[in-house]
Amino acid sequence: MHPDPEGPSGLDYIICESTYGDRDRIDATADRRRKLLAEEVRAATHPQPARWIT
Repeated sequence: MHPDPEGPSGLDYIICESTYGDRDRIDATADRRRKLLAEEVRAATHPQPARWIT
C-alpha cells in the first residue's frame, strides 16, 4: 500500500481533466490546450457566473 498523498495547498481552484470512453484526445500543443481551456472557462462564466461544468 502507498501512503496517503499530500494534497496541494494555497490554491483557490483546481482544474483537472478527466477522460471519457470512445473519445480521442485532440492533438494540440500545450499553448493550444491552454487557449482551449481559457475559452471553456470564459464560456462557462459568461454571462451567468454561477454555472456547473460537467
